[in-house]
Amino acid sequence: MKMEKFITREWIELISKPIAIGAQEQKVFNHANLPVVKDELSITLRLKLQDYASDCPTIFHKGTDDLIRTPGLWLSENKLYARFTGNWDNNAGIMRVGDELLLQKWYHIAYTLSDPEKRLDIYVDGEWVGYYSIQDVKKQRVIFNDGPLHIGQAFSRDGFNGEISNVHYFNWRLTPGEIKKDIFTGLRKNEEGTIYYIVSKGNPELGLSFDDESFNDESSDDESFEDESFDDESFDKKSLDNDSTILKLRPFKNNINAQWKILRINNSDDYSSLADKPPIRDVILINKGTGKSMKYRNQVSGTEITQVDLAEADNNCILWTIGTMQCDGNRNIRPNNNEFISLDGWTGNLVDGCEVRLHPIHGGSNQMWTFQQVPSD
Repeated sequence: MKMEKFITREWIELISKPIAIGAQEQKVFNHANLPVVKDELSITLRLKLQDYASDCPTIFHKGTDDLIRTPGLWLSENKLYARFTGNWDNNAGIMRVGDELLLQKWYHIAYTLSDPEKRLDIYVDGEWVGYYSIQDVKKQRVIFNDGPLHIGQAFSRDGFNGEISNVHYFNWRLTPGEIKKDIFTGLRKNEEGTIYYIVSKGNPELGLSFDDESFNDESSDDESFEDESFDDESFDKKSLDNDSTILKLRPFKNNINAQWKILRINNSDDYSSLADKPPIRDVILINKGTGKSMKYRNQVSGTEITQVDLAEADNNCILWTIGTMQCDGNRNIRPNNNEFISLDGWTGNLVDGCEVRLHPIHGGSNQMWTFQQVPSD
């Protein structure tokens, strides 16, 4: 009796920090150093183009010649051109999907391919933008290969001219939720795991906090705040009382729900830190007590601030800018790239339980905050 071979789910990060690649340059990864693939794979990456100089430049290509290309991704007329090799066609796949990729802008791109599902899918910034479906599912199949994976120039095609980072190779077909999670595995830990209280200038006894059943519980569960992995069930959706999801001012000492971790998205061009005076852009604020990130629904006055799992978040609603440090060490906190509205204690008198919402910037003490490091245990 023939024994079926089972493949353990594995993934590897081939490139982490951003690197520049020219049209004649490449990074090559040998087949033996990649996770073993049975009948599915996925590749995710971040890409920023410098120019459109090359004709149909290669982003990645795994194979041993031009037409052995499972998987393969190129640009055609500045749009993504995703292909693979099948037993009926050596150049199957998607022709020019999605919008043109703009220059000097970072994109998260996901390519997923499955022979059991008979389909190829492409995602840009977590959004599904196109797919190819095999029609004759009984006879037609994807042909995988043991050739090397090229990033950039491959065989007769030049590569792209730009930057690439967070290249991840998986031996299974990612789900939309896993792709969303992958977007955030590239978060840059520029504060090296330091935890902060975010304290109000208007009332230094109070800090930013979310409420839940563990409010004012002095015992912290460190496991709830570990960096997420693809096997981490902490991304399962949890239901919280609506009132508990609203950002408030609470006494912060020994309050785990008033403790915050500061992360920067990996493709940020801003390398400032809290020790520097300039503003810090592209920041995600994660609450230690709930494990969720601070979120705004929109950027208008009166908007409540809530919380959301990273895996379910639209990255346009969880990115913040921590403003320029003032002489007294205080800063405002505002939605990313918005200089006109910021977090604000929503009453004249800042008291325990006061909601914190968005309000036009006026420079008053209700809108200013200090970041106080939580003492380590």
